Amino acid sequence: MDEGDWERLVVLANDTFGGFVQRLCGTNPRLTKWDVRYCCLSRFNFRLKQIKYMIPIQYASIRRARARTKSHLAVPAASWREVENYLKSI
Repeated sequence: MDEGDWERLVVLANDTFGGFVQRLCGTNPRLTKWDVRYCCLSRFNFRLKQIKYMIPIQYASIRRARARTKSHLAVPAASWREVENYLKSI
């Protein structure tokens, strides 16, 4: 995906989920650009194996990026499932 694709994805997530990105960034100011992108993909229910084909990095790198995203979110979560539930509640 190129930069334009990412921008369209973030806009689509924001429009589809009624201001999702603004609420996400408003409650989680530590999020990086990658974190926001990953949260948007997660909100659309993409799984790691699907993301692997969209982003030209190794599967293990995507897992590490997901862990960093989890640590930047303002939610104490023991599992990624809890993070997914949090993202759906925003």
